[in-house]
Amino acid sequence: MTDFTFQYAINIIIENGGVFQHLTANSRLFFFAGSLCTFYSQASFVGSGTVIFAFTALPASSNLGASFTLGDSFTGAFTFGILLSGELQYFDSVTFIVGLSGSFTDGGTWLGGLAPTADLCDLVGGCGLYIPSGCSLLTASLNGQLDINFNEITVASGGTFELGSLGLAGGFRFMSEFIFNVYGTLSFLPTSGGSIYLPFGCGLNFFGDASFQSSTDITINTFDVTLGAVEGTVMTSLSTDFSGPYYAAVSVDGTVETATSRKSYHHDSFKT
Repeated sequence: MTDFTFQYAINIIIENGGVFQHLTANSRLFFFAGSLCTFYSQASFVGSGTVIFAFTALPASSNLGASFTLGDSFTGAFTFGILLSGELQYFDSVTFIVGLSGSFTDGGTWLGGLAPTADLCDLVGGCGLYIPSGCSLLTASLNGQLDINFNEITVASGGTFELGSLGLAGGFRFMSEFIFNVYGTLSFLPTSGGSIYLPFGCGLNFFGDASFQSSTDITINTFDVTLGAVEGTVMTSLSTDFSGPYYAAVSVDGTVETATSRKSYHHDSFKT
């Protein structure tokens, strides 16, 4: 066999201890738009210079999108997904990728058809979340609180992350420390105002072309998650005309540090 083509959108999950082996002669795999492939941290790939090609219609060879070299052998974690546009995204983590604008808890919103769960992200030591251009992720179904362990959340340029709902009071609270990268639009829906709550240990990167949408001024508060849903302290204020860049991190003891470039976190210290 020279190549192998997945003629329909597919979700391939290689769990811990599993192996995805590729043996075709030309070392080429063709994945239809909407497909997702996820390797858990102890899952493996075996190939020989394997190249992944995205395609948007059959025959695959006449409708190719992006490509990248998966290479030879490796052990995860790793995720790659083919957006419906034919764009290809890949990550060194178990990452959930929005495929269509929709609700966070609706499987149809996500590439692969499975919504993130707390149990899975705990199992793999934390997940990634990626919102691509042209997609909006709605969180009204979460009732103002995200309890899933995400290590990194990225809103791409042209993507939108909508926090809360119009009638929600009190704002929106993240319950796990993570790196928050906003290149696109961060939208705060509650009309009564409130706050976005980030736990100690977070890094916030609001890049230069990012935008913020809200009907009212709000604050970003940082808090100690071990104390539960407390008010915490103000990290920064976001006015309705707020724009980037803004880069900040909060240590595990609650110390806030701003910077002129991207911030991340590393447990008990700041890291740039």
